[in-house]
Amino acid sequence: MKYPSVAPYLVALLAIAAAACGTSGGRPVNNLVQSGPMHLSNSGSEPIAFSGDGQGHLTATLGVCGTAGCGLSGVASGTLEGNAVTGYQLQLAGPITLQSQGAGAYRVAAGKLQDSALVLTGPTGATAFNAALTSLTFTQAAAGSVTMDLNAGGAIAVTISARIQLGATDTLAAVLGAPYPTAVAGLIVPGS
Repeated sequence: MKYPSVAPYLVALLAIAAAACGTSGGRPVNNLVQSGPMHLSNSGSEPIAFSGDGQGHLTATLGVCGTAGCGLSGVASGTLEGNAVTGYQLQLAGPITLQSQGAGAYRVAAGKLQDSALVLTGPTGATAFNAALTSLTFTQAAAGSVTMDLNAGGAIAVTISARIQLGATDTLAAVLGAPYPTAVAGLIVPGS
């Protein structure tokens, strides 16, 4: 006994399921889409500090720390789903240890970011995005500048960069190799 082919029915069923799930080009249309580069433009008066322990470990402290951890907030620029992002709040459980990646780059181990949060807000102050960080990297640039790159979210993710301005001759490598307690600090400034 010969059975009829079920392939045409499976194709039709998959097409119906895709339409019901709201997909377009293989991507859920309800996911937030980052439109172009996104930047943190300032951190107000909240510093970002890098300190060494004299034993080759580098620690970053973002903003003001208290019993709830460390927090940083300020102005952001970019768009999600065509809507402007104008502000941010970044929360970490506390100061974070950085691991050298070579070439002047230092990264936070992924397991150290589970209690972090990035909140992006729009012009009215309404929350446009709220998720945990998945990566955070600092890279030394020229004249005391450090680039901060972060990713946040899972299936719905954003990638953001910021420029931290330290003293003109400050470098993360010098802090890493210095005796305790050596530290440098700076603010997020426009440009990336």
